[in-house]
Amino acid sequence: MVERKHLVIDTSTLISAFFFPNSVPAQALNKGLQEYTLWVSAETQQELLEVAQRDKFNRYVPLAIRMERVTDFLAKTRLCADVPFIETGCRDPKDIKFLTLAVAVGADVLISSDSDLLDLNLFQGVQVMKPAEFCGH
Repeated sequence: MVERKHLVIDTSTLISAFFFPNSVPAQALNKGLQEYTLWVSAETQQELLEVAQRDKFNRYVPLAIRMERVTDFLAKTRLCADVPFIETGCRDPKDIKFLTLAVAVGADVLISSDSDLLDLNLFQGVQVMKPAEFCGH
């Protein structure tokens, strides 16, 4: 059996995928679910849950549906319980959790829509790429 590659997806990309099922982020998520092992940490999971509950998103998708999509996604991921701190040099401290998770699980790819992460391009062996790049668009 061939071992699956490992993948981390940032919160903004996941939220876009959940809200817009025909979007490029949704295509990236679907490809990731089919071809990779997706990872979360307690910290990335918590951020996803908090962001998905923001009232400003009610105009796109009702809260109950958002939470159902988050729950469905989390059921398909693996939880990395031990994510050690590493110095990342990332401009935005809120993005460090995705980089440290990706390194901790030996991720092949980190999908992001965030310029602070994308500017890194390659971080300790982890390819950081846009959803469209991941999908081959």
